[in-house]
Amino acid sequence: YDFGMVRAEGELAYKRAGVNEVVLGDIGGLACNDPSDCILDADGDGSVLSAMANLLLDFGDDEGLSGYLGAGVGMARVSIDADFSGTFPTIPTTNFEFDDDDSAVAWQLIAGIRMAVSENIDAGVKYRFFNTRELEFSDGPESLKGHWRSHSLLASLIFNFGAAAPPPPPP
Repeated sequence: YDFGMVRAEGELAYKRAGVNEVVLGDIGGLACNDPSDCILDADGDGSVLSAMANLLLDFGDDEGLSGYLGAGVGMARVSIDADFSGTFPTIPTTNFEFDDDDSAVAWQLIAGIRMAVSENIDAGVKYRFFNTRELEFSDGPESLKGHWRSHSLLASLIFNFGAAAPPPPPP
């Protein structure tokens, strides 16, 4: 909804990414001092379904090129289905299999540029940084904790429901 300089939007989004490695913090009470020793190969994917409420601050000409910055907050449901394997210092080959999901509060930062196509429609490009609070996945005795973080570059087609009131008729 377009309030003038401020816009509010509701967003339902789905993101999916391949999982090709996992960096372990510690395992079996052993700290991971050298990060290169604690990277496990992985094969699988993760996905997130999120519902967000965003506030955007517009700047520039509403009839031409303009930009915006904003932030959003909402909920995210993250699913992971991946197998991890590798060698951890002092422990033989380590294998984990995860197929679990968890929900958490999510937030995002947004920046974009847009060009007015008509009075209510804009086309543009949007960048989004998306992050969740800590998630925990478990499958058997093992557990995996972490965040879902993503960077997105999107083409956007924006329909503004609110519009400025027409000017009063001439006297």
